[in-house]
Amino acid sequence: MGCKELFLKKRTLYCDGSTLRFDEPMKAHTSLAIGGPAAVFARPENISRLREILLFAKEENVPVIYLGGGTNLLVADEPLDAVVISTGHFRGMEPVKKEKGKALLKVHAGEALKGLLSYCQKAGFSGLEGLSGIPGSTGGAIRGNSGSYGTEIKDLLIRVEILSIDGALRMLSKEEVGFRYRGTGLKGSDLILNGEFLLKEDDPERVKFKMNEYFALKRKTQPIEARSAGCVFKNPPEEFAGKLIEEAGLKGTRIGDIEVSGLHANFFINRGKGTARDFMDLMDKVSDKIFARTGITLEPEIRVIRNAVNR
Repeated sequence: MGCKELFLKKRTLYCDGSTLRFDEPMKAHTSLAIGGPAAVFARPENISRLREILLFAKEENVPVIYLGGGTNLLVADEPLDAVVISTGHFRGMEPVKKEKGKALLKVHAGEALKGLLSYCQKAGFSGLEGLSGIPGSTGGAIRGNSGSYGTEIKDLLIRVEILSIDGALRMLSKEEVGFRYRGTGLKGSDLILNGEFLLKEDDPERVKFKMNEYFALKRKTQPIEARSAGCVFKNPPEEFAGKLIEEAGLKGTRIGDIEVSGLHANFFINRGKGTARDFMDLMDKVSDKIFARTGITLEPEIRVIRNAVNR
């Protein structure tokens, strides 16, 4: 790629505040603990450094992949010929304004959903309680239109700021984002920098009670403490993927160290040294069985990343 010979120093490149690593194992950055080495892994500290990395990737004609919390993500086992850019340094929340019992809250993409919910509880901001127990970053949740118990990100979001691959900043309304079930109309090359949420002011103790209720229910019905990527398949219209998989008798089905959860059948668990190949083979086995039984084609909810493919 040209950069190793010029800047490599103890396998870490320091570039005006940005830290880049070469051949960085992606399994260290995903909730599944799966993924081969990325050619370059970057954690820029600000927009200026981020633009420099994008320019470098463009000049070297190297694909760019954005990484939030590493959840809802399956990275292939083979080396990834790409620059993976983490939003880990883009954190924090800023109240924009309060009026008439409502609050506008700006949240940076790298902020963990858990941190956002904790902030809302202490500040007495209501609306996001149904997302309790969902892992990952706010940016990832926006891109995937995360939802649970009747709440979706799009219900509270007003606008987002994105950075395009050419380094241009744009502010988009909720309508321009093009939200859909577990997704948006944004390009894969668009990086979400922050989002603004319109929330209701409420008693902090009441917000806390609601969050605890949802979290307890999620903990009872989902393997939230296991190594997983969250829900593997999208729910088909008027159906639940987990219910279809359970009715097919596939709970506990295992390929290598990847297993269909016995608690929630739409979660696949890494029981040890599971690989992306095992995971994808299990996805194929489950989806084939469901199609044979019901005629329903299950669509992946998780994002699969491999060379020349990002789906």
